[in-house]
Amino acid sequence: MGVPTVKNNNFAKMLKASCMNNVVSAFGNMKWGSIIGKGISDSQLVESELFSTFNSRSNDDIFEGTFKDVNYTISETDLSYVSSSGKRSSVRPVFKGVIINFDANKTIKNKTIIVTKDDTNIKNRSWSLLSLIVVLICLPLGIYLKDMEACFNGVLGLISFIIAIYCEKTNKNKEVLNEIKLEDSEFNKKYKAYSSDEVEGRYLITTAFMERFKNLQTAFGARGVKCSFYGENLMFAISTNKNLFEIGNLFTPLNSPKQLDVFFNELISILAFIDYFKLDEKTGL
Repeated sequence: MGVPTVKNNNFAKMLKASCMNNVVSAFGNMKWGSIIGKGISDSQLVESELFSTFNSRSNDDIFEGTFKDVNYTISETDLSYVSSSGKRSSVRPVFKGVIINFDANKTIKNKTIIVTKDDTNIKNRSWSLLSLIVVLICLPLGIYLKDMEACFNGVLGLISFIIAIYCEKTNKNKEVLNEIKLEDSEFNKKYKAYSSDEVEGRYLITTAFMERFKNLQTAFGARGVKCSFYGENLMFAISTNKNLFEIGNLFTPLNSPKQLDVFFNELISILAFIDYFKLDEKTGL
């Protein structure tokens, strides 16, 4: 990271601290910060089952408020799993992007999630296909090269993988999510849907909902989109490396509306979910 980038980031943070809450007042009772209110808790992230196991979390921007009597929280979040410590530590990315939690305005008795088809970082898994591949490569390579450290790490990783699978299969308190096939064949090609109750899952994921959901990834230029109906909440997670919610920088004049236009459009696009998915209605989506 060069000096200009560091200075630009510092300037952006200073500008937000000075002006952001005045700027977001245009959206009614919206508040901004990094730890305001309760935010989206770790327990909510776990309950949603949209993410695999994480033990490291950082939030950039958090917005909270109410729109059309629907409470919402928007959090720009980075989740990862850090194993070991010191020189041998490794970081496995779990999620980077925007997480949005809305009141669903209905009692959801079971859990239903929709994920992009190639997303393996879901359902609170403490493992991934990638980690298993690494184990299967490192262990034989360590044996071949007679590298005891590589062998030890490979065996340890394999044991951890087996324990994680066993715990997942024997956890009786965990809601079992089974894949459900939906009537939209194009939707099934891009996404997978899981539910602990197929009848309720199909009730929630209507044809209209699928059409709206398919447009989200395109609208945000995201790498992936997923959502979870859990409790009385609806959570969306939009994967993106873009630095969102910026109101200014060193390279844009402060009297130029360009950056603010981008910022307002980002928030409007998210609040439009409430209309888009009819969250203010007490029944149906």
